[in-house]
Amino acid sequence: MLKKIMLLTLVLVVMLTTVALGGEFRDVDWGMKRSQVIALEDKEIFMEEDGLIMYDGINLFNEEFILAYYFVDNKLTQARYLLNTIDFTVSSRDLYNLSFDVPEMLTEKYGEPVDKIRFWHDDYYEGSVSDFKYAVSIGDFEAIYEFGNEDITVYYGLMSEDGNVASRIEYYPQDPELIKLREQGIQEEKEETKNQL
Repeated sequence: MLKKIMLLTLVLVVMLTTVALGGEFRDVDWGMKRSQVIALEDKEIFMEEDGLIMYDGINLFNEEFILAYYFVDNKLTQARYLLNTIDFTVSSRDLYNLSFDVPEMLTEKYGEPVDKIRFWHDDYYEGSVSDFKYAVSIGDFEAIYEFGNEDITVYYGLMSEDGNVASRIEYYPQDPELIKLREQGIQEEKEETKNQL
């Protein structure tokens, strides 16, 4: 009887660990090594730097996104989908639709947003679907949503960056060790930038 209880406990712990670590973003587990993520993706890397792997040609919502994985000390600490603005062919109407479709899908998966900003800084183009892309690019409109649970925080953002449209979905695991690594990576990047000045 004791063996059965111990075996059941072990199986339960393994199942809970799998649920807590995986399934939130693609098939990866947070904290995975770079080589493990590369093996899972099994596609050609678009760009690779220290602490970063990117794949292009990722189809979401019938648009092309870039997938980015971020590592600190060879552990996966965050991931992003970035709307491909290199070959930016998305129409104003499609971008407008994305501004509703992405938050809707994230709400279905993670529940109601913890925080939501959907704001027109200037209402001149508000209501003009044909000018929506331009309005975002000049900073007249922005949307930022935050979703999450005890395991993950997910952000969706649509805004202007340097006069260009930036649309991304960001995933941050809430594991304390990975949060600490992420903060360490940010500090190291700041130090590196400061040393280059």
